[in-house]
Amino acid sequence: METIPGNVEPATPELELLFALELHYRGPIELAPMGDKVGTLVGGGDGTLTGPRVRGTVRWSNYETTGEDQVCALQVPGVIQTHDGAEIGFEGRELAMPLSEGSQQWRVAGVLRFKTADRRYAWLNDTFALTSGTFDYEAGIARWTAFVPKEGHRLEHLARALREAGLRQAFTPEVSRLTVRLWREIAKGDPLSPQRVERIASALDLPQQTAHEVLDKMCERDSDGNVVGIAGLSQNQHPHRFTVNGIRLATWCAWDSLFLPVMLQQTALVSSQCPTTGETIRMTITPQGVTSKHPASAVISIVIPQPTTSGLESVEEIWTTFCHHIHLFASPQAAQEWVAAQGQQIAILTIEEAFELGRLTLSEVLRHLPGDVRVAIEDEKTNK
Repeated sequence: METIPGNVEPATPELELLFALELHYRGPIELAPMGDKVGTLVGGGDGTLTGPRVRGTVRWSNYETTGEDQVCALQVPGVIQTHDGAEIGFEGRELAMPLSEGSQQWRVAGVLRFKTADRRYAWLNDTFALTSGTFDYEAGIARWTAFVPKEGHRLEHLARALREAGLRQAFTPEVSRLTVRLWREIAKGDPLSPQRVERIASALDLPQQTAHEVLDKMCERDSDGNVVGIAGLSQNQHPHRFTVNGIRLATWCAWDSLFLPVMLQQTALVSSQCPTTGETIRMTITPQGVTSKHPASAVISIVIPQPTTSGLESVEEIWTTFCHHIHLFASPQAAQEWVAAQGQQIAILTIEEAFELGRLTLSEVLRHLPGDVRVAIEDEKTNK
């Protein structure tokens, strides 16, 4: 038996591992390709895949065209059943060649494309995965690794889904201008009277209708009707503690604590309990990013609500649509355990990914920060 070299990740900062795939031949299993069938069915089987973004089980078929130069063209359609209940179709267009003349060991390389209606994985629809691996003919086992371009597509799809769930309609340009100012006022630690909100709107040359819309739909009030919270930032008690300039505040959901430092242009100390383990997660978030987190394995859940053509009509709707499903967890395993019991489409991100997701999702709101701050943010993003 010849030794097959181990798979090596490409030495490029532009790609990241999507998954490692192990396919087992089981017989004449026929799955339909995504497009026209190319080649002759030679079999199919099942398998498993594991990766930081996708893991689960696989069913697959292989249609093969053999060339005179011992290079085989493979069309490999299949279906992935992920660990969290999604179904992802895929099709590989691969080339295979023996390691040496008459060898039963083959090198395989090619490209995968994907098709899924599950919004957690919709980012795969717009990307290709590069594959590299081996096939052991005698054992009937193929082992491939798949790589995709780093992050961009996935986070962009999540950002689009969040905007389409009501954020785009809620944060109109006028509302965004007022909200940015009110975030900064609430961060000072004192409640705001409705009259104060109206005066701030007037100072910004905004119609009173905008002030009333924000008061009615986005503000948390105390028993006297004063504003104590707006669009994620609160002077009341909530599970996610958020301290800026020594002032103890809270955020409605865990994700708020990641994008608010950018909006406030202040460093925040964040702490929250993992819903699964009860462990306290602590982070330091600056306007530029995540500078510390404990434990280092901490992650965050991000719910993906259904699209809507209307905005978010109340604080309570914001809480039920988003905040009740967005938490910090001590580890990916703790998050997966919690997500499995929710019956919702929920993504699990690293803290750094969620910080960047905030920038992408609320990019229109960022336009309404003070001009010098906006320029600084753009410069910082360009220099990354």
